[in-house]
Amino acid sequence: MASYSMIIRPLTSEEGGGYSVSFPDLPGCPSDGDTPAEAAANGEDAMQAWLASRAEDGLAAPMPGAARTAFEGKMRRIGAAMTDLLDLTQASSQLQAEREGYVDTVEQMNKLLLMLLRQKLDGSQVRTLIDALEQMEALQD
Repeated sequence: MASYSMIIRPLTSEEGGGYSVSFPDLPGCPSDGDTPAEAAANGEDAMQAWLASRAEDGLAAPMPGAARTAFEGKMRRIGAAMTDLLDLTQASSQLQAEREGYVDTVEQMNKLLLMLLRQKLDGSQVRTLIDALEQMEALQD
């Protein structure tokens, strides 16, 4: 059987305490437990049920690491876009500085950066950036 990454994290008292389990490759397959060992055992049960339900529906199980691979691909594309954006920002800053003699306020730089973002990134790229940042935050938890 395939080996899926299991993420176990402590829950705060506001969240009810105990431990939460999630699987990056198996969306909608959470579990929990009072101890890390119980959470892991419950997570294994949840994973088996999730995979069985998927098979019953005639759907293939995702490949282990697929979420990470997709995330890394998004991050590479975002990295390339950000490098392009940085190049544009530097070129624009130099142009503006040459025209005006200098860039004198943070507000001007923010307006310039926003203008460049609007020109360089379309809506789907912005959504990809936001999604990737949210996924990165989830992986860090």
